[in-house]
This record gives sequence, C-alpha cells and structure tokens, in this order.
Amino acid sequence: MPGYLNNTLWLTVPRSSPGIQSTPPTRLAYSSQGQVGVQINSIGSGGVYLSSQTASNQYNTAKYIREPSGDPANLSSYIGAIGSATDSTLRDTWTQNLESSTPASFGTCLISDLYEVTPTVDQQNHPVTDPHTGQTSGPAYYVGYFQFCPDGTMTFFRASGTTPPPPPQLSVTRDGTTNLISFPSANGAVYTLYYTNSAGLTRPVSTWPTSPTTITGDGSVKTFTNSPGDAERFYRLGAQ
Repeated sequence: MPGYLNNTLWLTVPRSSPGIQSTPPTRLAYSSQGQVGVQINSIGSGGVYLSSQTASNQYNTAKYIREPSGDPANLSSYIGAIGSATDSTLRDTWTQNLESSTPASFGTCLISDLYEVTPTVDQQNHPVTDPHTGQTSGPAYYVGYFQFCPDGTMTFFRASGTTPPPPPQLSVTRDGTTNLISFPSANGAVYTLYYTNSAGLTRPVSTWPTSPTTITGDGSVKTFTNSPGDAERFYRLGAQ
C-alpha cells in the first residue's frame, strides 16, 4: 500500500469473549512478514485460477466464486494450518488464528480485532519505528474491530477518533494496602480510573473521584494503583 513500508500486514484476530480485546500480535522481521504476505496473495491467485477453470454461472461471476471443497487452490489450502483442519495460520507463517466460525446457534455478535503489523526491521535490517506507537518492537498497532451479527450486518469500529475503544475487563488484586487494577489496553486509548465507596454508587460515574494520572494504552496489560481509605471501593475505567 502506498505510504507504508513493504511487508506491513493488516490482520484480524478473533475475540474469545466479545468484551475483551484479543491479544495483540507481535511484530516480526521484514522477511518473516514477507512470507505471510505471500500466503495472503496466494488466496487471491487461487480464486482467480479456480474461476478460470469454471464455467460462468450463478456460482462463478466477476465478483464471486464458489470454490470446490478440498481443491488445492481453494482458500482453505492457503489460510489453513499445516496438519490442522480447524486452525487458520496461513500455513503456519503466522502465530495466531485469523478466522472465527459462527456457531450453529448464532445468537450473539462475533468480534474480530484488526491490527496493523509494521515489520521490526526493513529490507536492509535497519530498525523500523511504528508510526503509531513510536516503538521499534513489541505488539502491533490496534486499528479497531469488526462486529458480525446474526442479522447479517457487519460493522467496523475505529479504535481512535470519535469511536471509543471496547470496554476492558478489570482485574483487581491486593498488595499490602494498595489495590492493583489491571486491564488489557488498546493502542492509543487514554484511560482514566474512577473510584467510589458504596455510598457513591447512586451518583453518576462522572462525579466519582479519579486517579491523578492517566494511562495511554499500547495493546499490553496496564495497571493503575490505588490505596483506598474505605472499607469497600468500586472501580470503573473511562477511555477515549
């Protein structure tokens, strides 16, 4: 794509739980991401080949090809894993499954997160800085997520701008007199910790006290610390 380093990838990772962002993939070297790109390009090439071998009909049009099951040129042959009939790792060139399947009882929306994966080095092995995170290594940039619902609609939600990031699941642990509030962060999202005692639960969250600092997400697990003076304390995160 113009303006992007060669072998930059855009890949989805399905969520195991709709409200929790998937684990961001780790950026790879230029050559490794190039192997992934070859597999992705092969999907389109395979579709073109199968279309050329099939008569034009309602199953083979300029925009649609119904691929024969088990054909060595169909999508599954390129996106599937070696030795697995269910995994989708692009012939094991990628470390995470890319696809999710709708269950027989498709009653709730499925969500897949979209990541932009910049190589860690360029073709000359020079370190590459991710233009979004400012890092030369680590997790890929979180772009947003696709939501596919039982009514057949699919919507993309941007992770930055006016669309808020998906709500994270909080994990609260105790270290002496300090509470540790951990959560999976989204790249670029700015988090604020709100807290209150039981009496404050009847008030709007916007009126709750807040932590004096904010945390900017980068796709990894982040932690707020809070030392409560109440017998009970309740927490919520705000993100923008």
